[in-house]
Amino acid sequence: IADAIDSNNGLMNNKTGESPITQINRKSIDVEIDPVLPTSACDGRLSKVDQSDKTCRDALKLGFLEEANSNVLAIYSSMSIHYILRYGLSVALDDTGSPLNLLLRINSNQDEIDAALQQMQSAGVTVLFSSTSFHLTEALINGLKRLDWTPFAFLYPTFHDKRLAELMEGSQPWWMGYYALAVATWHSSLKGVGSFTGLTVEEFCSRYQKLYGDTCNQAISGQFAAGIMLVAAIEAAGKLETNAVARKLQKLRINDIYGDVRFRSDNRMNAMESFLVQWNPGMSAQGSIVYPKAKSASSVRFPTPSWKTRACREDTSSSRCTNGYCDVNGVCVCDKPQAEDGH
Repeated sequence: IADAIDSNNGLMNNKTGESPITQINRKSIDVEIDPVLPTSACDGRLSKVDQSDKTCRDALKLGFLEEANSNVLAIYSSMSIHYILRYGLSVALDDTGSPLNLLLRINSNQDEIDAALQQMQSAGVTVLFSSTSFHLTEALINGLKRLDWTPFAFLYPTFHDKRLAELMEGSQPWWMGYYALAVATWHSSLKGVGSFTGLTVEEFCSRYQKLYGDTCNQAISGQFAAGIMLVAAIEAAGKLETNAVARKLQKLRINDIYGDVRFRSDNRMNAMESFLVQWNPGMSAQGSIVYPKAKSASSVRFPTPSWKTRACREDTSSSRCTNGYCDVNGVCVCDKPQAEDGH
C-alpha cells in the first residue's frame, strides 16, 4: 500500500498530462512581473547585453540538487530531468555533457551547501530544482540568502511540510521561504466530499487536530488514504485473503480526502493531480495553490524578488519603506503604490 500511494512523486498532473514546471515556462513567456517593480525582462535581472537579444524564457536554465541515499528522491530527480528536457527547456550541463545534478547529504554542512550552490550559479542556473527533504531544503534556502543569490525560481517537493508550516506560523514568519514553489499532490484547501469517507478535507483536518493537537499535512492525509484503500479493497473482496484483496485494490478508484486514487499495472498511482504551492507575504502557514488555475487561490509570483528587495520589504524598523516600493537593489523609492500584499 505504501508503495502504491506514491502518486508519481507529484511530477505529472495526470489529469492534463502536464508537469508543474510548465507554469514556470508560461510565466517566462508572458511574465507577470512583481506588481511593485518596473516591468522589464525577468524583473530587470538580465544584464543590458542579455536584454538586447534574450527574452525571460531564453534566460531559463535549470539545475538540479538531489539528496543522496534516497531512492524516492532519486526517482523524483531523474523523472524531473526527463520531463523538463521533453518541454525543450535549457538545462545546465556538467563536464560530461549530462544535466547538472549535484548530490548532497541530508546533513551537509554550510561549506558543502555553499559549494553546491556556487557551482549552480557559475553554471548559469536560473531555475533551481531541489529533490530534497525539507531539512535540507531549509538549509539550501538559507544558503541562497547567505550567498545573496536569487534564482528566478526555486522548486522543491513537499515530502515533509510540517516543519515549513511551523516556520510560517506566528507573528514573524520565515520570510526567506517566501516565493519558493513546492510541488505537492495534496493541500488543505482542496474541495469536495470523499466518495468513501463522506468527509471533506476541512472536516478531516479538523478531526485530526482535535484528536492529536496537530495540523494535518500531505504525509498524514496520504497515510490515511492508504487505510481507506485497504479497507475498501477488503470490503470489495469480502474476505481477508491477501491475493483477493490485492486484485480488488488494483481495480479500485476512489476520490477522497487525498484526491483521485487509482493504480497502474505496476501498482503506482496514475490519477493524482499535482499542484504548485507557493508561500507569499500575507498567506496562511499552509501556503496557497498557484497552479493549476482551476484550483488556485492566487497567481504565481515570478520571478522571485532579489534578497535585497525582500529584506527591504520585511524591514520592521522605524526607517522601513512605508510610502513607496522596494526596488531591485533594496532601495525604498518614494511616490509609488505599495504591492497588494502591503509590501
